Amino acid sequence: METKHTPSPWFAVDYAGSICIQSGPMYEDLDLLCYDSIFSDIVPPSKEVVEANAKLMATAPELLEALKILLREFDNLIDHVVDMGFIDFEDESIDGVKDAENAKNEAISAIKKATE
Repeated sequence: METKHTPSPWFAVDYAGSICIQSGPMYEDLDLLCYDSIFSDIVPPSKEVVEANAKLMATAPELLEALKILLREFDNLIDHVVDMGFIDFEDESIDGVKDAENAKNEAISAIKKATE
């Protein structure tokens, strides 16, 4: 699946008080997303909140890839367990089957939001 976002790694950095996300090492001319209260008409969140948001955004590409791997391995595990006759994954009366299916659907939905 082709991604449209800037490839990882991303980094959360502080540029003279502005919290920025950049797609490469310092001082390179790369994609940059900054939050700067100078350009904001609203009261900025605290520096702690901005930094936490920046760290989350900076790890987004890695989280997306990890979720894709987890989903793939989940499907492989279910196929193996079903093939071995240990569980009938269609039997929703078994504890956790419905929760696992709901978690899988949430993962699929999150991946679609990030990639479409």
